[in-house]
Amino acid sequence: MSWNLYSAWYGGGPDNVVPDLKQMLQWLHAPGNGSGGRGKPVILSEFGAGAIPGYHNMQRSKWTEDYQAEALEAMLEVYLNHPDIVAAAIWQFNDCRVSDSHAISRPRTHNNKGTVDEYRKPKLAYQAVKAQMHKAARKWGG
Repeated sequence: MSWNLYSAWYGGGPDNVVPDLKQMLQWLHAPGNGSGGRGKPVILSEFGAGAIPGYHNMQRSKWTEDYQAEALEAMLEVYLNHPDIVAAAIWQFNDCRVSDSHAISRPRTHNNKGTVDEYRKPKLAYQAVKAQMHKAARKWGG
């Protein structure tokens, strides 16, 4: 089973990561839900949070690099350590332009969920992701 789950971005913050995952897993493992996924491994096929490169504020609000780093760190901390999850993929590596049809809801007409900007310059999230991956590798003996 795979899900695209943006718990810390759409409709919530880092505190939503655990409850959202718990709700999804309860649905998946519920008898008679008709999903066919009961007992199968779970892949988080897409998750992320956005940041405008260079944008910071003391409130760590959405669209800041600080918030993006915090959100990705919270998601990875849960997803990389949960026994039901076998894989997780961050959306996306780098920021990129999007079509005009998305321009209304996308600052700078970009999808800003990359851990690096469109020029491949790392955002704060890059270091947060790197730290979580190293932590997981040490745990798994890598």
